Amino acid sequence: MGYPVSNDPPLAYYLLTPFVALTGNSFLGIKIGMALMGSLLAFPAFLLIECYVNGKNPGSKVPALLSSFLITVNI
Repeated sequence: MGYPVSNDPPLAYYLLTPFVALTGNSFLGIKIGMALMGSLLAFPAFLLIECYVNGKNPGSKVPALLSSFLITVNI
C-alpha cells in the first residue's frame, strides 16, 4: 500500500543509507550510524549548556561536561 514496514521516520532512512552502503549489511550499518550520530550529540550539548551557564556562573565547565556526558550515556 506504500507504507513503510517500520514506524521509523523517513529522515532516519536517508541519514543511515550511506552507512548501510559502506558496510554492506543493513543491521551493522544502522548500528554504526546510530552510534556515530549519538556520540556527535555531545558537542552541541556541551556548547549549548556552556553558553547558558556562562551568563550565570562564568568559568565553570562542570554543568556543560555533565550534560554532554549524560546525553552520550542516555542514547
